[in-house]
Amino acid sequence: MELFKEHGFDHTTMEQIAEKADVAKGTLFNHYPNKSTILSYFGEQRASVIHGALSGRLGDVRGVRQKIIAIFELLAEMNEKDISHGMLVKLELLQRYASGGRENFSQIRSVVISLIEQGIREEEFRSGLEPGEAASLMMAIYLNATIDWVREGFQKSLREAYLQQLDIVFHGMNKQSASERSKRAVTDTVENRTANTGEAEN
Repeated sequence: MELFKEHGFDHTTMEQIAEKADVAKGTLFNHYPNKSTILSYFGEQRASVIHGALSGRLGDVRGVRQKIIAIFELLAEMNEKDISHGMLVKLELLQRYASGGRENFSQIRSVVISLIEQGIREEEFRSGLEPGEAASLMMAIYLNATIDWVREGFQKSLREAYLQQLDIVFHGMNKQSASERSKRAVTDTVENRTANTGEAEN
């Protein structure tokens, strides 16, 4: 990863990687046929870290919508924590997604689907909602907002970008009456207080 960060993915050679790792080039090729497979390995490591962190964090959050928000807050936190590492893993994710290899991407999507199904059962989300389609829309937010963040030079908060777009998904684009806006504000306040209370208790 140090070489990728220093020289960029495209300008790093397998020879440089073998030299840095102090292994024979043939040995390296036996385990990793090309640079993309090395990047995939780091992507899998990162996905495991995210999955483990989610297991611990979601248990402290109440309400399905707040749990989904917590997932995106964690993703933003990890991407912003180490921008160069996040860029490389994002490159790996996009490469694999475009070629049909979506295992790491699907792990997070599966968690989101389960939460949406829970939200439907508990009547937090409307009945008739298709969990897979809703999860795909949310994962599209993850991909597009992250790509925009990278392209725009990390100038804005990735967390805010995620949450602003999630807000559209959760509340729609229809004009709301004053009473609906008031009801939504009360609901958001109660959910936030409940989530904060849960965190304080833990």
